[in-house]
Amino acid sequence: MELLGGELVAIDGSKFKAVNSGQKNFNAKKLEQRLKEIDHKVEHYLNEMERLDQQEKPAEKLSGVELQSKIDQLKARKGKYEELLEELKGSGEKQISLTDPDSRAMALTPKGEVSYNVQTAVDHKYHLIVAQDVTNEPLDNHQLFTIADKARQMLGQDQLQVLADMGYYNHQELKRCEEAGIITYVNQPRVSKNTARGLFGKEQFVYEADRDSYRCPAQERLDFRFETEERGQRFRYYWTTVCPTCALKSQCTTDPRFHRIALGT
Repeated sequence: MELLGGELVAIDGSKFKAVNSGQKNFNAKKLEQRLKEIDHKVEHYLNEMERLDQQEKPAEKLSGVELQSKIDQLKARKGKYEELLEELKGSGEKQISLTDPDSRAMALTPKGEVSYNVQTAVDHKYHLIVAQDVTNEPLDNHQLFTIADKARQMLGQDQLQVLADMGYYNHQELKRCEEAGIITYVNQPRVSKNTARGLFGKEQFVYEADRDSYRCPAQERLDFRFETEERGQRFRYYWTTVCPTCALKSQCTTDPRFHRIALGT
């Protein structure tokens, strides 16, 4: 019926609210806080019981029996929270949901609602959905290849063009797409701390593959100097002697004699 173009798809994610309420979703911090609150309440009730025992005619609204009942309820709840905390630590997960086990609280939703992240690929011709996936990862930056490859296989194409917003920008995901014959159009986010400080960000340095060097905004060449590993990530360092135009906007201000740039690989 020629309803699909099969050449270009657009990908985006949507947060679908789960049945699980926020009251039945926990992380380690939330559970530890609940345990502290219970200990505080139990201590308060025990002090109340002690005061009642010392009074000849108790004037409190709650009797000793009622206070003991509340303490027993709190201890039972504490035991449940401790079990959840142990389960959470043993699973290696950051959250646990009691109603929908796979759902997660997501910061990018109103009030951090417990949700699912639904990925959708839409064909460009008539905007028909050709692939979908559901994940509990709150961010999209690790979803690009999975949904793009699903769309490619569904359309029966060896190659496919994919359009996505900057939330999908991830070097590893882009590389996997390239290796699978998927041409990606993803805007690169500009999150450089140097840009925020009024310095030149990495996006303003142009790479020259034939010389393995970079050009700064004033066209000075930054040559490769050395490679190192920092906290599990490899970095390649480039620099040149101080550039008169960019001297006050250098990437690295620890040594004013050099104009530097460090790039994670």
